[in-house]
Amino acid sequence: MELSRGQSSPEVQQQMQQPEPTQQREAQVQQTREQVDQHSQHPKMAQELDKYTPQQQEAIKQSIAEDAANVGRGNTKIDLLGMKDQNTVVGRVNQAFYFETNIPQALDKAQAAQINSQSLSETDKSKPQSKFDEATTDTIKSGDSLTSISRHLSHDEFIQSAIEEFDNNRQKQIDEEKNKIIPIENRKFDSMDLAISSSIEEINKESIKNNREYGGLVCKDSDGKYFLSKPIIGSIAGANPYNSPCLDKSTVVGDYHTHGNYSDKYGNATTQDNDFYQSLRFSRTDINGIETDGSGIKGYAGYLSTPDGTIQKYDPETKMVTIYDSTTNTFK
Repeated sequence: MELSRGQSSPEVQQQMQQPEPTQQREAQVQQTREQVDQHSQHPKMAQELDKYTPQQQEAIKQSIAEDAANVGRGNTKIDLLGMKDQNTVVGRVNQAFYFETNIPQALDKAQAAQINSQSLSETDKSKPQSKFDEATTDTIKSGDSLTSISRHLSHDEFIQSAIEEFDNNRQKQIDEEKNKIIPIENRKFDSMDLAISSSIEEINKESIKNNREYGGLVCKDSDGKYFLSKPIIGSIAGANPYNSPCLDKSTVVGDYHTHGNYSDKYGNATTQDNDFYQSLRFSRTDINGIETDGSGIKGYAGYLSTPDGTIQKYDPETKMVTIYDSTTNTFK
């Protein structure tokens, strides 16, 4: 059963089904698209884009905007945009996040969606490709450059240096993502409560930072020791703990999930006062899920960690919610 945030009105249920509402998503892409259009006005960029038909240019710009919005998530500012090679646009948003747009894939995507299909025919796509290594944008100046790029580099040297740093940073991001996996499966404890209280805090920190629900199961091995299955990453408003099953012939005795950060109705991080999801409590969906999943399992419990750092426990047998007290290491 998928668990969700505290509020359970029809509007919230709709948000759970669409964690990134179409209207909000379109507004984000449109805002980013305007920035792409501004960057594209630079003479060199315009010269390269002119080698494509107007419809192809639209498809390329739209794909760049979508890729930038994907990494910017709601507050996207393109501060670097250039061409890595004749088929690849590279960029950076918010001075931190890097992205790539593959031009042939962008054109294929537009054609598959039947957007301007006549202009995106094989004849159009056979036109000579641009020499992207010369392309840049008017806003990519030395003062706005990556920290390792000198103010005295020429226009083309700057782009080449930016691309090299892009590659290095992209690999670094990949490595960091791999290292985010929380190795909790090997931590064994004498009780469910200890397994939760010893591990869920660091899971909750990642959940709040990424504003996504995380979830997993509480497991019991053949020696009577308890541990947590590896947390899976859900959506803005839901996560299914059973997508991370208990392994090594262990049995399920409970589940856990987090509620990410306080969020507005569109899933953007906000303050507690403006929290749309009532993230500090179990939702009705949470309760129903725990009761259903725990049916017939003696001692089953569901745990929740919230944006304020509290850890809650729901007992489907007593139908009571208790709060973890770190001073006594117990739920009261």
